[in-house]
Amino acid sequence: MLEKLLLINKGNKIIDGHGSGLNSGQIRGYRAAGIRTDHECVSAEEAIIRIKQGMYVLIREGSAAKNLIDLLPAVTSSNSRRFAFCTDDKHLDELMEEGSIDFAISLAIKHGMEPLQAIQLATLNAAECYRLFDKGAIAEGYDADFLLLDDLETMKVNTVWKYGEKVAKKGEILKSTTLSTAINESILQSVHLPKLEKSDLEIKFEIGNRANIIEIMPNQITTKHLEQEVDVVDG
Repeated sequence: MLEKLLLINKGNKIIDGHGSGLNSGQIRGYRAAGIRTDHECVSAEEAIIRIKQGMYVLIREGSAAKNLIDLLPAVTSSNSRRFAFCTDDKHLDELMEEGSIDFAISLAIKHGMEPLQAIQLATLNAAECYRLFDKGAIAEGYDADFLLLDDLETMKVNTVWKYGEKVAKKGEILKSTTLSTAINESILQSVHLPKLEKSDLEIKFEIGNRANIIEIMPNQITTKHLEQEVDVVDG
């Protein structure tokens, strides 16, 4: 793993973190390894620990994990430039019904964040985090990718420009696009598994009937480890 991190650092690429449950000492080691972001914060305290180490915190609001409201207290006027939004991940039906990052902006505003600050998290902050220095702002030297909203409450998009060209308005696509559906032949037939037998799916108990259980936490991706007695059938 360290060799992989070293390789990415030498290539001057961004390493995204996945530091669920790490304490402040572990986060210092995490940052020393070149990891720049983390999207696994579930509390304001965890977010602040990462911000103090110079990391970017990606505030997650998706389908399975909903952490935005809990993380908002960590965002202040002095540290807001180190925050951005992410979904990690969001189901297609929810993307259609609610939106993606636009939904996170709207939810943040609803819970007290200044509208311009919320928009900055989603645009300029995210672009700078990933070194997309020609994105994220409407100014000289930036790509003319921007949109107009009906209002700041619903974040409903009215018109979209891409590279200075109007491409969509009120839900209608104004410029046709062509998507490549070509498949790289090298990835076909690249996964090879042995034939599965019924015995491969059995869990045997040598002594007793206590099993390790993964407890799912509501609106979280993190889980808890439990041990419970379970019914045993045929050994």
